[in-house]
Amino acid sequence: MPKPQVERIPTGVPDLDAIIEGFVKERTYLISGEPGTGKTIFSIHFMSKAIKNGLKVGLITTEEPLDSILLQASLLGMPLDKYVGNELKVVDTSLHRAMEASFATPTGEYLIQSFRDLQRAIPPGVDCVVVDTITPYFLPMNPTMARETATEIVTTMREKRLTALLIMDEAVDAHVLRAVAAPVHGYIRLAYQHDPYTTRPIQLMYVRKLRATKTPNHPLRYELTGTGLIIHKEKLPLE
Repeated sequence: MPKPQVERIPTGVPDLDAIIEGFVKERTYLISGEPGTGKTIFSIHFMSKAIKNGLKVGLITTEEPLDSILLQASLLGMPLDKYVGNELKVVDTSLHRAMEASFATPTGEYLIQSFRDLQRAIPPGVDCVVVDTITPYFLPMNPTMARETATEIVTTMREKRLTALLIMDEAVDAHVLRAVAAPVHGYIRLAYQHDPYTTRPIQLMYVRKLRATKTPNHPLRYELTGTGLIIHKEKLPLE
């Protein structure tokens, strides 16, 4: 019996697409990492490639201002500003979130309502959605609430037939991070680690989970360059 055909969307990182053949279409993916590991750069790759492939993208920003993301994209040679309002529909909630956080008490009811407001902010008529970042919504949550909320947004994205990229900073509790990673279709973690031979810091990509996808069984060494994220082809022996 022939294998069923799985429709995919490129991650936009060529070296990674050569390994995993892209993301499965209409599924939700989580990208996590410490500050400076390249989470937003990963999302820029994804958005740029999707738009070049004729897809419409929704970008919801919650902390980093839009102009900062657009500037970074331009410096990487993947300008997105020319697509804003057409192929790229933006909802910039960064200022609203900052004002809201200064007055609100993060009760369970407030957190759930706040996340549902985020889901309602998804622009109509898009094929892909990037939320950079979901951290402020999950930061005050316990693991049970985090898993229920993550399951809800995964269901919403699938019902809307969207391929979604959720960016999360690892400032959240480790148990909360694992709870959020459970219901998503794929989870990639970007991390700093030390080379066991030179002790120098290196950047590693851990493909923790990719359903219906060939998953590398070793961490991928990557580098942030002036043109974006590149993956080194050699395997790195780790202690």
